[in-house]
Amino acid sequence: KQWYQRRVRVRQIVRIRQKLEKSKADINFLTTAIMYNLTPKMTRFKLHKPSASSLPAAQRLRTNLLRAEIKFHQRKIANLTRQLSTLESDLFAAVTWLFRIRIKAFIKLSVDNFIHSCNIT
Repeated sequence: KQWYQRRVRVRQIVRIRQKLEKSKADINFLTTAIMYNLTPKMTRFKLHKPSASSLPAAQRLRTNLLRAEIKFHQRKIANLTRQLSTLESDLFAAVTWLFRIRIKAFIKLSVDNFIHSCNIT
């Protein structure tokens, strides 16, 4: 039963680390979009006049949406980091140093594979 619980914890840690990397990549993307004045598809919406999308008010709205999304991801990273530290401390307190090294290597490999498969850079 203990081994099963440890495996579940390792899977939870992998999932949380994947979400953490995804949020970091999202923040990087959104910051780049703001810096270069790009409009991602999520901020494009139909207006009653097509010419209204080029107005300064529409640009401010898009920028504010991007900033709100960045703040959301920053809060998400803080929560995930808290969860991760709790899970890791519980898991690593129950295993020997050799298993710690093997578990950390497995987690790193799993997260790296996730990053590579999703083309997150």
